[in-house]
Parts: sequence; C-alpha cells; structure tokens
Amino acid sequence: MAAEICQHLHDRGIEAILTGGAVVSIYSDDRYLSADLDFITLSRMDAIEQALTEIGFIRYPGRYFSHPDKDMLIEFPPGPLSIGDAPVSSTGKMQVGEWTLNLLTPTQCVMDRLAAYYHWDDEQSLEQALLVASMNEVSFEEIRAWSIRESMTDKYNAFRDRLSKDS
Repeated sequence: MAAEICQHLHDRGIEAILTGGAVVSIYSDDRYLSADLDFITLSRMDAIEQALTEIGFIRYPGRYFSHPDKDMLIEFPPGPLSIGDAPVSSTGKMQVGEWTLNLLTPTQCVMDRLAAYYHWDDEQSLEQALLVASMNEVSFEEIRAWSIRESMTDKYNAFRDRLSKDS
C-alpha cells in the first residue's frame, strides 16, 4: 500500500518519503508491525488531499488520512526530512511491482529509530534500531559519526554493545 500511495503522489508531482515504523516493518520482514504510514513531503496538504481523494482516502483534521477499505492510518508529518538535527538530502528507493517507493535506507532507518531513543529515551525505538541493524547491511561508521554530532556517543556505545550481545 505504501508503494502504491507513493507512486500515486509522485504521478501528481508530489514527492513523499516513507519514514518511521513502516520502514522498520519493511527492513525487519514484518517482525515489527506498524499501524500507520508516515510520509514526509514538502508539498502542501491541499495538494496531498486532492491526490489521495482520487484513490478513496478521507482526510481527518490535521495531516491524517484513512481509507474505508484499508486498516492503516496515513500521516504526513511536517518536513523537511531530517534525522535528529541532520537534514536528509538523499534516500532509498524500492521497486514494488509497478510502483516505486521512496523510503529511508536501512542506515537512515536505524538512525531515525536511534534519534527517538537518544532524545526521548524510547526503548521501543532502540529495539527497532537493533532489529533493523541486525537484519540489514548498515553503515556503522555513518551511524557513529551522526551519533557524535548528536552528542550521543554513550547511547551509541550502548546500542553497539546491545547489538553485539544480541548477535
């Protein structure tokens, strides 16, 4: 569903990037299941609403959408896309049948989950970061450098220690 939505938006000139728990679901082969799809875009909400209404979505107050035949909420958090304090300039793409899905890379997904752990002590996000890091090829050097810029070296080391113990 995420790829279909992403492609539909793209076909209407709206570039959107899938982030959050749905990306964890993808990179963990659904070992973690997300209840929503979070897309970051710089497009205006009225343009997004017009595009999504074409395929049956209904807008709720704010930046949320749902579809009567689908059991998933869609949210458009405000952009621009960043992970912690770091702006994101390029992301990944995944081909799903005829659709192209724009999404965080596995490394960016780990950083995104670590950001919640670093700044809000969200243990569930740490577990998600560990899951994605253990199942995918990620750049630990990039994650470490970003963690240093976020002033979170101690929490990064705790993450790496946990990853080593869990392996």
